[in-house]
Amino acid sequence: MPPACLFPEKKDLDDGINYRKNLITVPSCDAHNSQKSKNDEYLQLILVHGYFNNKAGRDHFSSKVVRALTRRPAMLAALYENETPITIDGEPTVFVDIDRGRFNQALVHVCQGLCYVHTGNPWPKEIEIHTPMLLVPNGPNADRINALVTNLSKAVLDRLKNTEKRGENTDVFWYQLLGDESKDQLLCRMVFYGGFEVFAVSDPRLRGEIVV
Repeated sequence: MPPACLFPEKKDLDDGINYRKNLITVPSCDAHNSQKSKNDEYLQLILVHGYFNNKAGRDHFSSKVVRALTRRPAMLAALYENETPITIDGEPTVFVDIDRGRFNQALVHVCQGLCYVHTGNPWPKEIEIHTPMLLVPNGPNADRINALVTNLSKAVLDRLKNTEKRGENTDVFWYQLLGDESKDQLLCRMVFYGGFEVFAVSDPRLRGEIVV
């Protein structure tokens, strides 16, 4: 956890670099692994497109992911089917529509795996995924939804500021996790490729602290 496909292979790296050492593992049956493999690939595709990704993320895109997309061009075509031009930091780029349900489900699996590592059990309650990197571009409630995600992310960061950062290969992935089942509280911050932050939350009281 997260899926091994997110970690660059040694053949695509400079000599001496190994991003696949001491990966976090949890027990899983073959059927479960096969069932979620497509979602893992989709998760990889979205994460490597992060605008603020570091060199590890950009290199992973230009090597393994490009090879995969060459074999399956329809996957990339589907992602960019409804692209819209935008400008970030004065540079032209685009935003695209993604399958949030599929993306979030893959991230919930990652968070559940991390919970298992820490407690020996998956988290028993619903987990919400919040991604400040993926804001809603338009719609009647876009501003409110974006403000909620931004404020909630700030609140989680504040709660986790003294929590240990974990992960062996931090250029690719690291996380912070605070869970207390007796209080129905789970907060998890996951950072992919140095710049793609994801927050997993299972704490209904946290919403009461956020003003939008």
